[in-house]
Amino acid sequence: LPGQILDQWFESEPLKATLATDAVIGAMASPHTPGSGYVLLHHVMGELEGRRGAWGYVAGGMGALSQAIARAAAAQGVHIFAEKAVCHVLLGRDGRAQGVALQDGTEVRSKLVLSNASPQITFLELTPQCSIHLNCEGTHLLHQAFTEATHGHPSSRPMIELCIPSALDPGLAPRGCHVVSLFTQYTPSVLAGGQPWEEQDRNAYADTVFDCIEAYAPGFKASVIGRDILTPPDLERIFGLPGGNIFHGGMSLDQLYFARPAPSYSGYRSPIPSLYLCGSGAHPGGGVMGAAGRNAARVALEDFRRL
Repeated sequence: LPGQILDQWFESEPLKATLATDAVIGAMASPHTPGSGYVLLHHVMGELEGRRGAWGYVAGGMGALSQAIARAAAAQGVHIFAEKAVCHVLLGRDGRAQGVALQDGTEVRSKLVLSNASPQITFLELTPQCSIHLNCEGTHLLHQAFTEATHGHPSSRPMIELCIPSALDPGLAPRGCHVVSLFTQYTPSVLAGGQPWEEQDRNAYADTVFDCIEAYAPGFKASVIGRDILTPPDLERIFGLPGGNIFHGGMSLDQLYFARPAPSYSGYRSPIPSLYLCGSGAHPGGGVMGAAGRNAARVALEDFRRL
């Protein structure tokens, strides 16, 4: 702690307090806050023109330093565009930065991008966000949402995984618009009392989800011009997912490895000769990784060579 360090070296309180300011400047901390000792060290290390721990003032003000850097860069052929606000960093399909887009629509392509903006602005405003998780402030919320669904009721405060794929692939939406994908839990395949999902149920649950997002991001609901709702029965009907399970079946320990999909058929071969399982229902299970397909192909190729 700075206070302890200064007490070892000095007796004068005014002097210690003056030196302690370097331990708290730019930090919401006091000289008695653990870790603030480094802030003190940070401000006294280094040197200026051979004088250790010295500070200096820039002739002409701090702007003169920026101008000096600009002149040095221009002398090396650097092009500087002032008063050109950056809208976002351009990313390729491989996720690499490929330049920046300006607010006037101009795109500047480059192999590398260096950001002098703060990490918050760089990662939260200038680059596309990854999945956004809502209603996930605590695991108790997930358990509460799960419990409601086990009783046949769609979660009143569902877990929401929100992503904006059009931020990476602008072709998914018209210019100036975006597509938002929402993966939510939990919704039962069959509602309480054995009731099937009706249109009013679908819209009521979608409204619940949208209300939750609105609480985090006011104005979201007003920005929506259309929506498509897929409940578990819809996922089963359209994509052939039993019960709407995206993994072709549970991923619990009793349904993995030699027990997936059943102990007798965990090696990709089915009871019918020349018929193989190569989807998420086979080992190692769900996920966009191709492991089940690759493994099944190797088994099938082995059998084919014996035919």
